[in-house]
Amino acid sequence: MPKKVYLITKNWMKVLVAKEAMGNDGIEIKQLKVDTPEIQSLDVKEIVKFSAKWAAEKFKKPVIKSDTSLWIEALNGFPGPFAHYVDKTLGPEGILRLMKKSKNRKAKIITAVAFCEPGRKPIVKISELRGKISKKLEGKYGWFSDFFFIPNGYKKPMGCYPDEERKKIWPQDCWKKIAKIIKRNK
Repeated sequence: MPKKVYLITKNWMKVLVAKEAMGNDGIEIKQLKVDTPEIQSLDVKEIVKFSAKWAAEKFKKPVIKSDTSLWIEALNGFPGPFAHYVDKTLGPEGILRLMKKSKNRKAKIITAVAFCEPGRKPIVKISELRGKISKKLEGKYGWFSDFFFIPNGYKKPMGCYPDEERKKIWPQDCWKKIAKIIKRNK
């Protein structure tokens, strides 16, 4: 019988990625569409750790919480874990304006995934997707960084690739590491 774990998110793409990465490991992913408190931190690991612990205790269920940080080298790591807020305020166009004169286009997307059971400490694993910032917005799929983030090994921003392909581009090793931990805790 598969172990049931609740993924705390309103983002359907996170559900697809989680199921793709963990579904074959005997783990049943159930989406729980709730907001969790998020601490203000520059460390995405600390943010998911706090939110996962809160949700596990509140709902008395084993939970997974993930979050993503966009780290742009020329901007000293900005916007970091505040990408959602920056999307609402500056938008993708604002990031390209900030990068207009920069020769250094290196960037990475850091995904942190936390697993927590009630009464236990959260366990966090991270993955990184390295790439660069494009000079123009492209694509019609996804949101915010998908229109300007070009993963290493690709020629166009992620927004140029349909959802099925994009979900395979996202790093899944953190999800797989969490799946191993969940399987050990069955």
